Amino acid sequence: MQCEKPAVRRFQQQLEEKFGKLETEQVAEEESYIDEDWKQLKEVIMKAAEQTIRYQPKPDRRGWFDDECHKALEEKNAAYKKWIDRPTRAKKVEYERLRKITHKICKNRKRTHIDSRIRDTEENIKDEQIRNAYKEVGSLKAGFQPHTDLCRGTNNERKIRRKK
Repeated sequence: MQCEKPAVRRFQQQLEEKFGKLETEQVAEEESYIDEDWKQLKEVIMKAAEQTIRYQPKPDRRGWFDDECHKALEEKNAAYKKWIDRPTRAKKVEYERLRKITHKICKNRKRTHIDSRIRDTEENIKDEQIRNAYKEVGSLKAGFQPHTDLCRGTNNERKIRRKK
């Protein structure tokens, strides 16, 4: 946590500078609308974060979803848009064909990924790395778990908002 403190200070300084500029602009305008204020606030926070900590993309937790799955999914979506744009029997048949192909590709990729995770778990058991084996078994057994946004209140209690 020691390495994060300078970044936090820089971020706070950036916010203070930008909010100071916003306040002077608002005093000059005297009248402002809530939507405009919210957009400015969001813009200030995003710019300050971009300047201090840079953009950090979320890691992809789906090890099985590769370029082939992505390409097949894009083709299926394009065929669906064509079919919805102007519905014909030929476009519907093409969309359904691509949907089956995409489903088959993704299902096979996911199956091979799970099989490799099971093999890794078996190797961990053979190599007597029991902690890693139980951890992997637990994640395989749990399956998909939705991510939750956790916030702490003033008394350190958890406030949960599930993503929809």
